[in-house]
Amino acid sequence: MALVHLLLRLLDAGPRWGRHTVGASRYGVVRSELVVFAPGISVEERRRLRLHAAGPQLVVAVTAAGAVGTLALDRLPLLLLAALALPTASLLLLSARSTRRLRRACARRLVIADVDSPAVAEQAAIAAVLRRADRLLDAGVLTPLEHEEVWACAHDRVAGRVADRRSQPRAGGSGTSATDGSPS
Repeated sequence: MALVHLLLRLLDAGPRWGRHTVGASRYGVVRSELVVFAPGISVEERRRLRLHAAGPQLVVAVTAAGAVGTLALDRLPLLLLAALALPTASLLLLSARSTRRLRRACARRLVIADVDSPAVAEQAAIAAVLRRADRLLDAGVLTPLEHEEVWACAHDRVAGRVADRRSQPRAGGSGTSATDGSPS
């Protein structure tokens, strides 16, 4: 029971609206991803999306922990661990199918560009607005309806970029931008 409670706390730890991840690589190139969940998404749906996003890392961690735990034992526990790998993979594939509708409702934008790129700055600005709205909601300054309105505007802004960029021809520039409304 305590493990389930801990897992639920971890899944609820992120922002209500989605996630913004930024990673830098060599030569001043930045990978920035902004995922905004559909406004009005329930807590359970948010947990399922976060669990789906963390699925590969979770499987690796559990497998490694199981392998380390069976090092001092005979071959039987190791064979049991190997036998559990196939049903676990099947379960993950089924969960991916069940979250497809939720993932399609998310607005997602991936930008790979220079550090000074306006697209990276715009994503950071959208994420900052959403984080501020979360803080104001927690402080009681915003009502849940006002918070959802800010969230919906950000979702539309990210999703609107998807539609605009698909209709325009791709032009060269300092970086490339890949956007889509589908899951990663």
